[in-house]
Amino acid sequence: MISKSVFFLMLILLISCNEPTEEQTTISQNQETAQEVNHQLTVIGHNINLLTAPNGQPFGQAQDGEVYEVLDATSNFETIGRETDFWYQVEKMGEKVWIFGAFTSKNLNDNAQVFQGIYSGSEWGDYFHLNFRAENDEFYMDFGEGANYNNYGDYDLEKDEAKYKGKTFNITWKVLMTETYAGEGSMDLVEREVPYIVDLALVE
Repeated sequence: MISKSVFFLMLILLISCNEPTEEQTTISQNQETAQEVNHQLTVIGHNINLLTAPNGQPFGQAQDGEVYEVLDATSNFETIGRETDFWYQVEKMGEKVWIFGAFTSKNLNDNAQVFQGIYSGSEWGDYFHLNFRAENDEFYMDFGEGANYNNYGDYDLEKDEAKYKGKTFNITWKVLMTETYAGEGSMDLVEREVPYIVDLALVE
């Protein structure tokens, strides 16, 4: 018969083995991001703001050429002024801070991303739009103004919408500076970066 002390020792070991470690918890959280988070980034530009959180409080500044390990990234991109990109978490002076990707070597203007999405249809607004959604419905990609209609391969998604609606595609995309409406009812034209399809591939 197992003594009480041995029994309790075995019980503690069993519980500790089932508890997620800090590393495992971090990996689980990072699986929610929409693009691969790894390696390093290099700052491009002078006096680039570092924030306590995406759109958070100022922490300090980074300088051109500084290199940081990437710890995390936002799952959705954001447009600030003319630039569209993700936020990346890095560490500076022992603090975890965030930097906007447009001012780094990871900027979306140079680095294509791949999004696997389900085609949910097309529509006309100010521009022709192609819409894709992630399987969990929590992330959408809207390719409208600036989309390159010459890179849709063999897929005429507008003409054959019924054929392709609900199908899964690997969409290689980046951002492109283009002239578009300012938004919020304004018909003024401004230049900003918008999502741009580089290539489409149907997932069989």
